Amino acid sequence: LPLLSVPGTENAIDFLGAWYASATARQLIQRFPEIQNTLKSIQIQGKSSESLISQLEKNQDLKLMVIESTPWLTEANDETMQQRQLLRLFDEQQQLINEEAMLQKLSNLQLPSGAFSWMDGMPANRYITQLIADKMLRLYNQQNDDRKPGLRRMIVRAFTYLDSQLANDLAHLKQNDKKYASRKTITTLQLYYLTMRAVWSDTPENEATREAISYYSNQITSYRHSFSIYEKALAVQFFHRSGKTVYATELLKSLRE
Repeated sequence: LPLLSVPGTENAIDFLGAWYASATARQLIQRFPEIQNTLKSIQIQGKSSESLISQLEKNQDLKLMVIESTPWLTEANDETMQQRQLLRLFDEQQQLINEEAMLQKLSNLQLPSGAFSWMDGMPANRYITQLIADKMLRLYNQQNDDRKPGLRRMIVRAFTYLDSQLANDLAHLKQNDKKYASRKTITTLQLYYLTMRAVWSDTPENEATREAISYYSNQITSYRHSFSIYEKALAVQFFHRSGKTVYATELLKSLRE
């Protein structure tokens, strides 16, 4: 997380990773306040970085979390770097500042249509928009603070754009394929979107969007057995989120096999 929270270049993917890392770190702090309390105590006492790790490992629950969640600690040779990374990771104020800065950078890349561009000055990118909306939606459902309304506005705009793209897909299909209703037409990108759409019901749907969602949802059900492993994994999420547990269980069994 400390490494991910610093974007490598000025692009949407790096901003998204940095924002997601900082938001996740802040949630960890809120879920496990004992870690931050331990770190503050060690800072006040002025103990060495070696003591920092040993103090955390005295608590078996924290030791397990450190081993599972921060493998880079045991790989780093420089104990000073270990301490710096840990303290930075669990500095709630620093993570909040970084989270807000990265979210603003993402907001600057959101176009009037609601789509996101990959870099400043570039055109709308549907895949990038889906990726960003997906990650935003995950954290939106976990957040409960004053940043939620602003995040919601960005998500609503993104879904408005993505809804229109799905409706355009079906309109184009109708114009160019007379047999569209009786054969497989759904793409991985469309399947990915419906997986996200299944948990976002707040965005208003016009008639064209409703028809497109219905058509491509039926495509998932009808052609689920022909999907790749990745597509089956997406379909499992779609069925689970849509309450179609029989289909979800069926595909899970196929994936295990």
